[in-house]
Amino acid sequence: MESAAEKVVPLKPERDVHEEPLHAAENVHEDAAEEIPAEETLQPAPQKTQSDMGRMALLISLTLVLIMAVSYFFLARDIKGLTSEVQALNAVRSQVSELDAKMGSVELRMSALESLPARTRRLVVRAMIQEMASKADFLAKDVDSEAEAAKLQEAITLLRQVEQGMAQ
Repeated sequence: MESAAEKVVPLKPERDVHEEPLHAAENVHEDAAEEIPAEETLQPAPQKTQSDMGRMALLISLTLVLIMAVSYFFLARDIKGLTSEVQALNAVRSQVSELDAKMGSVELRMSALESLPARTRRLVVRAMIQEMASKADFLAKDVDSEAEAAKLQEAITLLRQVEQGMAQ
């Protein structure tokens, strides 16, 4: 017969079917970390990745060229607009200078017109003096005495002197 010690069943089987795949995965992971040398980690990019990067660089450069061309045309248009505005400004400046010259002549005429009331008054006074001299001459012809005619002639002479003085 067997003894009780021999009949002891082990608590853990030697080979567990469920744990075997876990141990295999751990072993692969540990083996992979140990086996990769430093030289193999810095491998050049595959040819497809390089061509993709080249295409991307070409696309970026074409986009930049397009942006530069659009910017150039917008700037050229703005510069043409500024040029036309500068030409218009120069035309306005020349018109302003012409108006300044015309205003100078208008100011001279205005100063002449300001002195007009004094000249007009002189003309009116001269006309009145001429009228008085003419009336005195008419009266001198119709008076009966020569003394009165002589006095009227003397008044006419004085009036003509005053008129000539005003003419100067």
